[in-house]
Amino acid sequence: MIMNRCQKCGEILKPNREVWLELNTKTFTYTDSGVPEKDSQGWFSFGADCARKARLQHFKVMEKQP
Repeated sequence: MIMNRCQKCGEILKPNREVWLELNTKTFTYTDSGVPEKDSQGWFSFGADCARKARLQHFKVMEKQP
């Protein structure tokens, strides 16, 4: 059985408990709110706590966008 690791902290994730976020290469942040195909680097697995922090970081960066 292949176990995924959290992209941020490296912790081994329990099956069906990981959160998948997409890397936006324009903002260099992770999100699950949709990224234009030309700006997507793909989907990465996170634990719940790290995913929450990554989403918050994305939100803060997007607030500063014109």
